[in-house]
Amino acid sequence: MRQRRSVRLREHTYADGTYFVTVCCHGRQRLFGEVASGEMVRSELGDLAHDEWERTCQRYEHLHADLFVVMPDHVHMLLALLPSRLPPLAPETRRTPLPGTLGAVIGQYKSAVSRHAQRLYLTTRVWQRGYYDRVVRSDREAENIRRYIAENPMRWDALDPGRRDGHRL
Repeated sequence: MRQRRSVRLREHTYADGTYFVTVCCHGRQRLFGEVASGEMVRSELGDLAHDEWERTCQRYEHLHADLFVVMPDHVHMLLALLPSRLPPLAPETRRTPLPGTLGAVIGQYKSAVSRHAQRLYLTTRVWQRGYYDRVVRSDREAENIRRYIAENPMRWDALDPGRRDGHRL
């Protein structure tokens, strides 16, 4: 089996810090609803994705949720992982993320939404493999990301359908 090249920063543990994360639906299917007049109208699965993020935030005491939006075919989140009582982590090469790291939090969220989707009798995969993340390095960058996330539904109709959500910050 061919191994995919990781886009993660080798020297970064992803155990604490601020992150901009985008998780896309499998095949960019519009499972979570539609945008009408610049407002996101969530489907039942979109409501589920939203509610599960709130439960995820309650589950991890070291997770600070800054901003979150459900879009028709993806979700955006700006979050901070605060230093926890876990022992210091060394950069990992293993396949499964260590508990409490960004990968573990996002993996748990995706898994929970998928389980609930199966209960709704959804037979298709919900998520693409992996997710997009960006380490946020400054307050100015975080503010730009907040604006981007907040304005995402208003820009939806104006975006070229072939280039939806190009992360132009």
